[in-house]
Amino acid sequence: MKNGIGDIIVNLNLTRPRYLGPRKTNITAQLSQSDITLIQLLMRTGPLTISQLVDHLGITATAVRQRLSRLQEAALIDRTHSPDGRGRPSHHYDLTEAGRRTVGDNLADLACALWQEIHQIPDTQIRKSVVDGAIRRMADGYSRRVIGDSVEERLKSAAQIFIERDIPITVEKKDGLPVLRVLQCPYPDLAKDDHRVCEMEKQLFSQVIGGPVDLCQCRHNGDSCCTFQAE
Repeated sequence: MKNGIGDIIVNLNLTRPRYLGPRKTNITAQLSQSDITLIQLLMRTGPLTISQLVDHLGITATAVRQRLSRLQEAALIDRTHSPDGRGRPSHHYDLTEAGRRTVGDNLADLACALWQEIHQIPDTQIRKSVVDGAIRRMADGYSRRVIGDSVEERLKSAAQIFIERDIPITVEKKDGLPVLRVLQCPYPDLAKDDHRVCEMEKQLFSQVIGGPVDLCQCRHNGDSCCTFQAE
């Protein structure tokens, strides 16, 4: 049970550009509705030529090429060459793996359901072991990218990782100690009714920076944001 549920939660986290919870990556956030329409079309049909895309979308070939160029640059669409008898080879356009992950996922709901199921495990030790294992695996994944010798340097480095995932975080100093302020909860669906998520986040930050961390402010207590101070 530990490996099964824990691995699923960790994979939900590490294969997305965020902890757990609904959000858009930098690439996805920049997509227009017309881009999403094209991506959803290729999801349904598979590879198409430009002329086929024109027919499906009802727009000009120039407009199709502009969208394809933008999506190819973002590595969401790939072009393949297909021999076409004696004539020139035709080009087909299909989604890359990254393109298939840009829209239509339901991982946040799955993560919430798994979190709730974990806390229905009757045995306290098993339940704690599953959660601790998931935190440890997440921390291992993040720690590989964290650099710096001091706690403050590592905290800033960790904050940058989350900033890249569009999680607004600042690192300040209070009473001579570094303080990490999470301005927007990275687990909104999990945390809105369950303060245990905040404790999980505290353990995660502690393991990532390699030192104790105190949760000194919390949204569940009426504060504007969650604040973690290195001890």
